Amino acid sequence: MDEGVHENATFAYQSFNGLIKILDRKSKKLEFVQLRGLSQARKLLIKAGEYKRFALAISSGKVERLIGLSRRAWRRRKGFGE
Repeated sequence: MDEGVHENATFAYQSFNGLIKILDRKSKKLEFVQLRGLSQARKLLIKAGEYKRFALAISSGKVERLIGLSRRAWRRRKGFGE
């Protein structure tokens, strides 16, 4: 019992400092998950914008050698933003 109460014990058995540590750890995890979700959403929005630009380029017909360029990109397994 030198280390105190186990961190998985119920809150009733935790000391005040133990509760603060648990709360701090949970808030850091939550912040990490929220930031990761925002990053993923931003990446998806960028990809959607790139697909839209690609579709507009195809529909306008003003881009020369578009078919060859897209085939080369697909063969190299590249996306629109890479």
